[in-house]
Amino acid sequence: MGCGCGSISLMVAFRNKYSNIYGWDKNHDFLLLANKSKLENNLNNLIFEKIDNTKLNNNYINYFDIILTNPPFFLENSVIKSNKKLVQDAKYISKSQLESWIRNMLYYLNFDGKAFLINRYANLKLLINIFSKYDINLTIEPIKSYVGVDPNNLIMEVNKSDKFSYKIIDDLIIHDKNNKSGYTNILEKWMS
Repeated sequence: MGCGCGSISLMVAFRNKYSNIYGWDKNHDFLLLANKSKLENNLNNLIFEKIDNTKLNNNYINYFDIILTNPPFFLENSVIKSNKKLVQDAKYISKSQLESWIRNMLYYLNFDGKAFLINRYANLKLLINIFSKYDINLTIEPIKSYVGVDPNNLIMEVNKSDKFSYKIIDDLIIHDKNNKSGYTNILEKWMS
């Protein structure tokens, strides 16, 4: 949900050739780029669709085993807004639109499924507040560039449940100055 030009969808489709992967975005220009990459890489298990994630699509209720999403992360009127349509679609959202996006994500997820949401760490309280309206287990992992710095982003793992609960786990550290690659071992493993 919110696939943009499709980079994550392409990687997931490549690594999971026997799964059906859907990439949704409302921006026509992003989808043109995504479909071009899909064709160039012969990924027949990948479908890109023009869907506004803030509007419920009844065709996909309880449909997905796994959902990956990166909703826009700046609330409207909280920062100076770009006048470029591509940037607006990718980065800016109203609070009510974000609430709809999350609600729809939960409707689309089947009961045994998992959703993963990435967003700004500064939005943590807002996101917990939105998710607290639903019966889910939420695991929050702050993302830090290096040990000892404040997190900039977070990953939330979402599982349906019979009540709301959340926990914050250890930080995901991206870079290690002592490692030859510059990345931590866990990131090297993910990228291999």
